[in-house]
Amino acid sequence: MAGTEEELQELTSKLETVSRKYRMEINKEKIKILVNRSNNHKHTNIWLNGQKLEEVETFKYHGSYICNDGNSGKEIKSRLAMASAAISRLNVIWKSKIYR
Repeated sequence: MAGTEEELQELTSKLETVSRKYRMEINKEKIKILVNRSNNHKHTNIWLNGQKLEEVETFKYHGSYICNDGNSGKEIKSRLAMASAAISRLNVIWKSKIYR
């Protein structure tokens, strides 16, 4: 996490330097930039190994959705869908005559 675009680029460059030192390869396909903004959106230009990193509006992190505008609507819908699916799977057990 960084407070400015310059700080984020500096952290990204440090990550690149350290990973190269330990002969580790960074999968650029999995790295995304999510900038938390409520207004005046401008695109962020962060580079890694000469490639511009993709900026996204929503990112799924450890099963939770994080949005760049702070809105949790997508996260709530996702959790409701998971709960509904779990209840549907349990209906088979609840309606079973074995447990009566």
